[in-house]
Amino acid sequence: MRLADQTPSDAAELAILLEASKDPNALPPPLPSSDPESTIWSLSMKNDHQGGIQQELTEIRRLATQLRDRISEDTWILLHSFGESGRPDGSGASVLIPYLSRIISESAAFAGLANENMTRGHGWRFQELGRRTERAKRYMMLMQSCLAREIPDEQSEILLLQALIETGDCSLTYHRRYGGRLQAAPVIDLFICDETNPRSVVYQLQRISSEARKLPRAQNENLLLPLDREILRLLSDLRLADVTQLAAVEDGERKFLSNELERWLKAIDKISDLIDRDYLNHAPRRQGSNTAMATEV
Repeated sequence: MRLADQTPSDAAELAILLEASKDPNALPPPLPSSDPESTIWSLSMKNDHQGGIQQELTEIRRLATQLRDRISEDTWILLHSFGESGRPDGSGASVLIPYLSRIISESAAFAGLANENMTRGHGWRFQELGRRTERAKRYMMLMQSCLAREIPDEQSEILLLQALIETGDCSLTYHRRYGGRLQAAPVIDLFICDETNPRSVVYQLQRISSEARKLPRAQNENLLLPLDREILRLLSDLRLADVTQLAAVEDGERKFLSNELERWLKAIDKISDLIDRDYLNHAPRRQGSNTAMATEV
């Protein structure tokens, strides 16, 4: 939102952040980041922007309608009109700020309702698993787009690092720990390896591991399942990651960071696929399977 009120020339990091927000499978292709204001408007308000805010809000309202008899009255009141009120009049990125602020507030309200009111059954558990896998993936994609690419110059990287810690709501934590100077290594540590930061990738894997252990199993409860192994492998990788090596620049790029993020993104996709296969797939269960089917969950 801070960047939305600046001109593209005053916010060099804006184009990179918009690049990071693109859906690689989007049809039609996203608007070029050379026109940041139009890209922000399209991402926020156009119904045909695949992966954009309006498509996500429409899907939320559709799911809320389908699950009407399974959600509380307070949750229904919030979700059935989610994102429909306060739509901006006029054009330009700056007029979006009140609308986007409202969406953020409503999202926080839903998260609070879910955290405080939902029974900790399997419905809540799958919601938590989905939320954590999506957040881990989004932050890794953000790091891939912003820090693993070619570095134009020191000042541009400082602006980008500032935008990153603001995006991750980590400004206060960063400056309290590391002072005023922005450096890549502490930012990478904060976003990837810090187990006390609820926005970090490793924190998401901790939560995924905790909830996955509570999922039902058909038999052999003490054996590690493929899902357990994948979670343990990725969690161990993140805990053992060498931040100095991740931040190292080679030929103007952080090639090691890029390679590791690509590997970790594949791992989080595999974890998501295993959850879907073992618990959310309604196909008949294979003989000898050690996991419960969706109908049993």
